[in-house]
Amino acid sequence: MRTKKLIFLAILLLCLTPLFSKLRTSAFLDTAINIAAGGTGTFTSNVLDVMWRTTDGRQVGGITVTFTRAAGAADTVDFTFDISYDGGTTWASFEGVTIQIATNHAVISGTTVRAYIEVNLYGISHIKLHSIKNNDGVNNITACNATLSI
Repeated sequence: MRTKKLIFLAILLLCLTPLFSKLRTSAFLDTAINIAAGGTGTFTSNVLDVMWRTTDGRQVGGITVTFTRAAGAADTVDFTFDISYDGGTTWASFEGVTIQIATNHAVISGTTVRAYIEVNLYGISHIKLHSIKNNDGVNNITACNATLSI
């Protein structure tokens, strides 16, 4: 009988754990994109609502960017963002939050690059990805995306 109770409690704990997790992660792009050498990506960004986070006082979030580079590539990829303070009616550049990652940055596997930066979201209601620019004039980059975690 004791074993059954322990199994039941373990299952209950596993089922309830997501309810207590306060971390929320959302992708800026539904599908990762590819960018030609020297080009800027063409996409429609998801508009991410960050207003809900004010209920628990959080003002800091994290943006993770990922892409796959050619072996030996050695330039940068720039990710820029737009923000809104009024529910998405007007947009402005997210000053100071251009994420510039070297294409020869440490990889997580093979040639996949991942980088993380913390951002202050105080007063911001919404955020979206503005552009991804491949500054490498020779090599394409693939599987570009970014996520926001709050």
